[in-house]
Amino acid sequence: MTCERPERSVTARALLLGALAAVAVNLWVPFSDYSAHSSRLIFSYLPMATLLPVIVVLLPLNTLVKALAPGRALRPAELIVIVAMAWVASVWPSLGLTGYILTIIATPYYFASAENHWAELLQRYLPTWLAPADKTYAMEWFFNGKPAGEAIPWAVWVIPLFWWVAFVVVLFLVAIGLAVILRRQWVEHERLVYPLGEVPGQLVTEDPGGGPLPYCVRNRLFWWGFAVPAGVISWNMISYWYPFFPTIPLVTQAYPTISFGRDFPPIFVRPNLFVMSFAYLTTLEVLFSVWFFHLLSVLATGLMNRAGFTIGEPDIWCETDSVTSWTAFGGMIFFVCWGLWVGRRHLAGVLRKALGRPSEADDSGEMMSYRQAVLAVLLGTVFLGGWLHALGMGLLATVVFLFGCFIVYVGVAKIVAQCGLVYLRATLTAQSFATHTLGTAAFGPAGLSGLLLTYGFICDAKPTALVSVVHVARLGDWLRGSRRPLLWAVLVAVVVGGVTSLLFTLQLAYSHGAYNFDAWEFQSGNVQIVSGIVSQMTDLTQPNRAQLTCLAVGATICTALIYLRYRFPWWPLHPIGFTVSSTSWALRISVFSIFLAWLVKFVVLKVGGNRLYTRSRPFFLGMLVGYVTGVAISFVVDVIWFPGEGHMVHHW
Repeated sequence: MTCERPERSVTARALLLGALAAVAVNLWVPFSDYSAHSSRLIFSYLPMATLLPVIVVLLPLNTLVKALAPGRALRPAELIVIVAMAWVASVWPSLGLTGYILTIIATPYYFASAENHWAELLQRYLPTWLAPADKTYAMEWFFNGKPAGEAIPWAVWVIPLFWWVAFVVVLFLVAIGLAVILRRQWVEHERLVYPLGEVPGQLVTEDPGGGPLPYCVRNRLFWWGFAVPAGVISWNMISYWYPFFPTIPLVTQAYPTISFGRDFPPIFVRPNLFVMSFAYLTTLEVLFSVWFFHLLSVLATGLMNRAGFTIGEPDIWCETDSVTSWTAFGGMIFFVCWGLWVGRRHLAGVLRKALGRPSEADDSGEMMSYRQAVLAVLLGTVFLGGWLHALGMGLLATVVFLFGCFIVYVGVAKIVAQCGLVYLRATLTAQSFATHTLGTAAFGPAGLSGLLLTYGFICDAKPTALVSVVHVARLGDWLRGSRRPLLWAVLVAVVVGGVTSLLFTLQLAYSHGAYNFDAWEFQSGNVQIVSGIVSQMTDLTQPNRAQLTCLAVGATICTALIYLRYRFPWWPLHPIGFTVSSTSWALRISVFSIFLAWLVKFVVLKVGGNRLYTRSRPFFLGMLVGYVTGVAISFVVDVIWFPGEGHMVHHW
């Protein structure tokens, strides 16, 4: 990536606008999700919540300022700082962190009944400093809305939310430390392509001729790409007023499928332009491996279903078949550990630098020094472990659970940095990995109640902090001079975004009732989570040997794939495809689009080589910008003409 590098990047106005962007993201998303019932803007790893204010508001306004008063316009590096802060703040709203934190606190009380016995089995173990009892009807009012004339019971939430925000800030410090330690290895030695990070850089690159418009929009292919999704969404919006008006199913929430037969998981065949925009930037080898291994997983799952072979019912967010889930997760464990082994020289240099010994490791271009990064990881992990232990989890359970978190966080972050998969889950949750590896008996009722609260920060088998932070560290390559101020920009965004999101969501809940949000996290998903934990409390188990065997088999398969890739240059399969191969919902709805991106890129490279591929990239960038613009227009239409009855153009 190249751009003109200014003298300063993290300026006062960039920090101020970045903080405002963090606030805007955390107001816009819950309003769209819970009040307007329009598109859900937070699911992807480069969330629509980040892209919307940047593409629809910030860049057009800055272009206008540049045309009228060039000296006052934001420089590219300042725009990068604002994007980075909005990106980090996007981990909070809705189904990022806020939705899960609030519902995990309130659900065990509001949904407790004589039939489910939650009051006797669960409530007595919940620490009041994280999940206060419902003595003043605070949780009941949270779901139903407060009675007229009553004040919002803010006092009930002060202590729990303080500790949750503190936990998340420390979690981000650990994530930043990991990102700093791993950045040079991933960027310079392994040369990960960071497709998600490429997009903001391209959007802010200035016209070399000095024009006010970004360089990318001067390409005619950009506008052809823009016209496809923007035109389709605009056409389909006519059906908002005239339901029988014919629509174009290119941008839709319908999921047409094909299947190999009974008991085989379906393959969704809906093209997703959002997914394709990023996938086109990924290497052919990785794209091919992702859809090829997913197809093998579908076939394997169907055959095992036909044969009646199973190793137990899958947990929440684990895939439709436990065998493929555990096998793929075994592959991810080896994939992460192998990556650390490959980077051992770099990691050793980082450690020597942190200890003040002679080292070639250079940390002058990082967000924090290597000593600070190592301390952040070590001390932060101790804090996180102590926090979990205070919830009732024993030492061994805490260690195994944190190891599962580490695998999910680092594994998914590296895969997204390599593949640009905007929708991706690990095939197991850290909670499922820990309970089946040790058995629920190792946790006990108190430990399982503590494990329930962990769904507030790592859930849906996907990480929140590390993916955004490693991309922010990559965006730092666009900045000149010290990147240390970028650390404070990230922390400001985390705190400002978190406080805004939590307070605004509570305001909406007590005004309208969270149960009326028509949101999965407040109506059914929350009950699934709590019910799963309570059922484990009533049936304590020992380690599941069959699942651990699948874990070992998956690690062995990944070992073989890595060996073949290093041994034979012609070997076409990348081990990343195997680590995400199971039939997860996130991958199932994306795999057809990944296949289309692979096919188009394969043809382009065969016909015109790298030159034609480079010339074609603006089309896909324009397609992304057009898609985001279409979603924004649909949102405005919903707010004006269909308040409270919006249309979900964008979700997965």
